[in-house]
Amino acid sequence: MIYQKQTFDTAHDDTGTPWFCVRYETTEFSQPFKVTHWWPIAPIADCGPGGRELIKEAIGQEAQDRGQGLYVWRRAAYDYLDFWLKDRGQTKPIKTVREAYPCPKTRKGILTRFYSGWWQKFTKADGWQNML
Repeated sequence: MIYQKQTFDTAHDDTGTPWFCVRYETTEFSQPFKVTHWWPIAPIADCGPGGRELIKEAIGQEAQDRGQGLYVWRRAAYDYLDFWLKDRGQTKPIKTVREAYPCPKTRKGILTRFYSGWWQKFTKADGWQNML
């Protein structure tokens, strides 16, 4: 399993326009690199004052992927908001960043490896274990 994290965020496109986005972080499967994509939902200028307040509240919150470009934000128990990506399931990211994913610090002498998208450490009791 590859590390994945999806949150709501903002990003600027090539023209400098700020967008409300889904920030999708993942690791590459075979090499220790983290890739982050920003998938656009809507330009912030088009959201109106109430929408901007909602965006401020949503930033950093988990974005649950429902498929076909639909993301859900759970504000509270039984309070869900749906957000569609700009072009639904055909959306292209407005920004992509690929950066090195260094090994987390471990005690001296602990064996580590990058395997299937995760840094792992070896313990005698449990064998290879994923590190967060």
